[in-house]
Amino acid sequence: MNLKTIHYDNQKVLKAYSNERNVFRGQASTSNVLYFFYKGDECLYIGESETSLYHRCFKHSPKEKDQPWFKEADTINIIELDSNIDKFSRQTLESTFILTHKPKYNKKA
Repeated sequence: MNLKTIHYDNQKVLKAYSNERNVFRGQASTSNVLYFFYKGDECLYIGESETSLYHRCFKHSPKEKDQPWFKEADTINIIELDSNIDKFSRQTLESTFILTHKPKYNKKA
């Protein structure tokens, strides 16, 4: 398990073919993750994905980049999970973090 922090400016990351988007793609390319969107110290959203966060943000439907937490956040903390962590375990971890952090935009717990 690894922890990664990405600081970003969503206006620059949202521009197609920008250097910032390429940097974001490289930083958010790991699969099997839990991710935490923050604005300062406030946790806005917690999610999980079998695919990379970049895929969730720009390729998956609905796209995370269109969500308010992506637009408001300035930092993403990513927990890269071991390959033996399955979907059920990822979702259990996600729910546990949601219950403890109570993010502004999460509806499930």
